[in-house]
Amino acid sequence: MKKFRGKKRYYRNLLRENVSFTLELGGANDWYDFWHRHFDWRGLGNNGGRARNEHIKSAFTTFLSVLEQLKEYKKPYQVWLSFSEHESDQDALYFHTPNPNENNFPYLFEDYEWGVEIPALLSPFIKKEFEIGVMNYAGDTWYSVRVQKKSQQDNLWYSLS
Repeated sequence: MKKFRGKKRYYRNLLRENVSFTLELGGANDWYDFWHRHFDWRGLGNNGGRARNEHIKSAFTTFLSVLEQLKEYKKPYQVWLSFSEHESDQDALYFHTPNPNENNFPYLFEDYEWGVEIPALLSPFIKKEFEIGVMNYAGDTWYSVRVQKKSQQDNLWYSLS
C-alpha cells in the first residue's frame, strides 16, 4: 500500500469544504430526487482508524450545516446521512423533496429498523435529537441517521424543534 502523504492538509481541506457547503435552495424549480453528496470518493476510510473518523466527522459537519440552512426553507423535504459499515466511499448525505421524476416522496425507510443501539462507528457524533436506523443490503450493514420525528404525524424528519 502506498503511503498517504499530506494527511493533515487533506483532512483540514475536507473539513473546510464541508463546513462551507451550501445547499442550493429557493429557486422556482428547486426539487431534489434523492440528491446526495459523498465524503470519501477515494475510499480512504476503508483503511480504518483516523481516516474513517475524519470522513464521518466531515459528514456530520455537513449534516449540521444543512440542517441550519433548512430552518428557513418552507417546502417539504427529508435530509439524512447514510453510512456503510464496510465501504466508506458509499457514505453520503441525502436530500429529498417532492419531485417531477417519480412519486417517491416521502422516502419511508421501510427496510430500516429504527431505535437500534448506536454503532461504535458513529457514537462519537450522535446527538440526542438524532435517530439511528440499520438495514442489511447486498451483504453490508447500512446505517441511516436522521433527526427524530417531531410527532407521530410527521413523516418528514426534518425539524430539530
